[in-house]
Parts: sequence; structure tokens; C-alpha cells
Amino acid sequence: MNSGVRQGGVLSPFLFAIFIDDLVKLIDTANNGCKTGGSCTSIFLYADNIILLAPSAQALQSLVNICELELKRWQLMPANLPACGLAPGTNVLVLM
Repeated sequence: MNSGVRQGGVLSPFLFAIFIDDLVKLIDTANNGCKTGGSCTSIFLYADNIILLAPSAQALQSLVNICELELKRWQLMPANLPACGLAPGTNVLVLM
């Protein structure tokens, strides 16, 4: 291994949380999520998966653009694009 941390390593989740925190703040600031009960929900995280929620295709594209810029800023590899996709009949994008 030339860089990164081992899959399943105890340090992996901690380092991921540090990097992902800035992305979550940017996504929240965009205020492009789905309104539920008076709050705006636009991103869910589980392990190293990201789910983006938006009320329209344009709002979803805006969130994807934010993710792309943040990945470039941190010089991280792009998301696993073949595993990404829209949930059928929704404006929910799943990034894996």
C-alpha cells in the first residue's frame, strides 16, 4: 500500500469523518435538500457511502457539483461512478 489506510483499520472511520465534515457543511449551506418537518435534509452518510437528496434534478446537480469541487480540493479520487445512480423515480443520488 502506497497511500491511505487499510480497509477495516481502526483509523479509517476517524480520518473519513475529518475529511467528510467539510463536505457536509457545504452541502447543508447550499440549502438544496428536501424540506421535512421544517428542516432541510440533503445528505445522509453511512460508512463511506453518501446519499444526496434534492427536490429537483437541478438542485441535485448543484449538490453533485459541490461534492465534485470538494473532492478536487482534497485531491481525492472520484466516487465509484459505476456504483452511483439515481434511486428509481426520485431525485435521490447514491454515491458509493
